[in-house]
Amino acid sequence: MALYDYLCVGCGPFEISRPLGTAGPREICPICGRTAERAYGAPAVTSPRSAANRAREAADRSANEPQVLSGQLPRAASRPRTPNPVHAKLPRP
Repeated sequence: MALYDYLCVGCGPFEISRPLGTAGPREICPICGRTAERAYGAPAVTSPRSAANRAREAADRSANEPQVLSGQLPRAASRPRTPNPVHAKLPRP
């Protein structure tokens, strides 16, 4: 079910719940019984949780009680060695 907005000249805006795609351009006002025109606005779209939101929520949760980790941190992946002996003389990052 979707909510559709209508604007009555006498009573003002009101919403009607209808199955998706079945709302007409006009509807009867439930208060005064006059014909109301459909009002169009921006859709209410929500996005899935972004990485920034997850990071902000984690920071808020740990503001007063820091999160305690148990165990060792994962090791960084080692870089493959090249067979060229000249590469061994290069500085390591």
